[in-house]
Amino acid sequence: MVRRWPRPRTPVGASTRQCRSRRSIGAPGCADRAPADAATATATANREPRTATDSASDGEEPHVDEQATKRAARRSAREARDALDDETRASAAARIRARLAALEEVRGAATIVAYAATGSEVDLDPLLEVLLGRDVAVYLPVVDGPELTLARVHDLTSDLAAGYRGVREPSPDLPRESAPAVDVVLVPGVGFAPDGTRIGYGGGHFDRLLTRLEAPTRIGVAYAAQVLPHLPTENHDQRLDAVVTETGVLRPSD
Repeated sequence: MVRRWPRPRTPVGASTRQCRSRRSIGAPGCADRAPADAATATATANREPRTATDSASDGEEPHVDEQATKRAARRSAREARDALDDETRASAAARIRARLAALEEVRGAATIVAYAATGSEVDLDPLLEVLLGRDVAVYLPVVDGPELTLARVHDLTSDLAAGYRGVREPSPDLPRESAPAVDVVLVPGVGFAPDGTRIGYGGGHFDRLLTRLEAPTRIGVAYAAQVLPHLPTENHDQRLDAVVTETGVLRPSD
């Protein structure tokens, strides 16, 4: 009788995980798998990401991140405003105040909502002093959570105190009003466009205030550097009737 010894078994079709775990070169069952795995990895690495144009060509609507676009516009306008040196800013602010004072809407107003400038915003204090001297009722905003309330001020020194984020606001002892009857609102902001669109600091405070007030004339106040050709808008954004800069008055109707 001839005894047949069992033949040694060679692993066939070893899994990718097994092949990857082996340290010796030429492990059985892995030689023909490695090239395929390498080719697959190379093809995956070289694959280009899909773009909005690719999606459109496939019949899909390209996705536009409006918030990201708005943030970029806000950053651009704010950097342009902050880049103005003190002398340029002071000179431009004086010309802006002169243009505001000459507007028919401002000259004929009995009640005006304005703002106390902070940082590199256009300083309106000299104009507000003139308006107070003419017995115009001047209201300034107070941050009250997500909303702005208003308080009438009579003196820009004694009636103001540091409020939200250190911004000057009417003192706590002054009566607050939600929506008094006003003729003109002088609106601050970060970016403006010739069509009357505006972007603020992102909280929506002035937009909500404007929706509560009964059809006043809305005038944006800005340096020319803050005016961009176009701004992205959302449904809650409120449009302005005019934007006044040191170089002129922009009206959407023009």
